[in-house]
Amino acid sequence: MPNDIKLLSDLINMDDAKAVCDEVRHINSLMYSKTGCKLFDDVFKKIYYDIVDLFKGKWDDYKSCNTEYHDLMHTTDVLLCFARLLHGAAIKKIKISEEAAMLGLISALMHDAGYIQKKDDGTGTGGKYTLSHVERSVEFMRNYFSRIGCPVGYVEKCTDMIMATSLSSKIEDMKFETEEIANVAKMLAAADLVGQMADRVYLEKLLYLYKEFQEGNVAGFTDELDLLKKTVGFFDFAKKRLSDNLGGVDKYLKYHFKARWQIKDNLYETAMKNNLKYLNRIINDSEENILNYLKRGGIVQRWHQIKLA
Repeated sequence: MPNDIKLLSDLINMDDAKAVCDEVRHINSLMYSKTGCKLFDDVFKKIYYDIVDLFKGKWDDYKSCNTEYHDLMHTTDVLLCFARLLHGAAIKKIKISEEAAMLGLISALMHDAGYIQKKDDGTGTGGKYTLSHVERSVEFMRNYFSRIGCPVGYVEKCTDMIMATSLSSKIEDMKFETEEIANVAKMLAAADLVGQMADRVYLEKLLYLYKEFQEGNVAGFTDELDLLKKTVGFFDFAKKRLSDNLGGVDKYLKYHFKARWQIKDNLYETAMKNNLKYLNRIINDSEENILNYLKRGGIVQRWHQIKLA
């Protein structure tokens, strides 16, 4: 891999569900080569494509995802970041069984399923579930596992992992079944933060996040520009949560990039720093010009159309 690779988006096409699945499987094979990825192929792969279909509206009893911040791309971003964390941890001799890793991957897939509306839910969007989406995700997971006949033990382990992604969760007070499950839960919670904040269009997608917050009655923001400004403080919050509550597990990412891609830098850390630097730059300009700086993905133009509709 050339050393001039600087962006996460240069590595994997995140718009391609198969490419993401193939990369996660490859990472899994680096950790569990002796078992030949049997659990991945026999269990995870089916669940992966089931969840992709869920977000795309291919289930009989669910609508397609209609939250544009917490969308399928966010889920696959978190999934891949989590897989990379697992690999980095394995390189540093942190013992995670193949089963625990698989349950973590499944939890990553389902951690935001609570935003998806059932077809008989006729009001608003999934954004209205912002404050309850974690519990709804756990409920979805329990129902899904019951339907496909997963072992009972999977439910409790995945419940703990998904609950750890809540920003209000106090990881230090949670009672995990084992230290291994606690480590996996911390890595998933870290991936949920890092995966979204390193997104190349993170700043633009904050406009969508405000819309979800508004519908979900999340207090503390007067408008989209206020959310953008307060995101500077959220970077500080995320940094503290990663280092203090989650044990600094994000440090394992750099070992993955070195081993998998021969890249010496943690590309997630680089992307987050670049996003924060750019955010600080634009909020120091006049309010009328802030949105002129957000040009990626055509998101601002679409946001304007939504507001005019």
